[in-house]
Amino acid sequence: MATWAVQQQFPRSSVRIPIVHTVLSSPLGRTGMGWTCNMSEGGACVEVGEAVSLNATLHLRFQTDRGDLEAEAVVVWAGASGGEKGLVAHGVAFTRMATEQREALRELLRTQGKLRHTGARFAADLPVTFQIMGQPEPPRWGWVENVSRGGLLLSLPELLRPGTRLRVSWKVASEQLTVEGMIIWVEPRDARAPGGSFRHGFRFTALGCSPSSVSPSSDEWLG
Repeated sequence: MATWAVQQQFPRSSVRIPIVHTVLSSPLGRTGMGWTCNMSEGGACVEVGEAVSLNATLHLRFQTDRGDLEAEAVVVWAGASGGEKGLVAHGVAFTRMATEQREALRELLRTQGKLRHTGARFAADLPVTFQIMGQPEPPRWGWVENVSRGGLLLSLPELLRPGTRLRVSWKVASEQLTVEGMIIWVEPRDARAPGGSFRHGFRFTALGCSPSSVSPSSDEWLG
């Protein structure tokens, strides 16, 4: 039976969670960030920052509040580019998933599938490097405190003006992610704890892709 037909057998749930995707069928192993639109046990609709060709093989890492889920999938359809924030919708059908990951996915769909929405924020505690675009200074260090579909809450050692454009990079497992965006609000200077960092609201303008050397493997992968 065709992979797409297998995916269609499962009911879909409206789930919007962040994902990291790596194009395994690309020689460069490009990695990028995106979001799910909906999910089922057989596959998902995902929005990512680049158009991926039909039948391309992807490694997907879904970031949930109960831990990460991983799967291998194939692209079965691709939408037109130019959507919200330049994201491109794709339909993917899962081809390989470890047993415990499949059980975790079922639990996510059963208990939380109807509760996710586009405004959801996910707590994070990730070190990042950031660089002011158009300036020659080397990257500096900061932290991500949470992630939403539109951007990040950044904790930075210096106060940046709203409108400052940044390139921000961080690692998720073995994948290196790079995004571009703009500072849209800044925590008041007097709100900072002594010796602490400044919080900044950062809005995505591009969810870029970068090479990755990820090579997922497991003795418990299911075809």
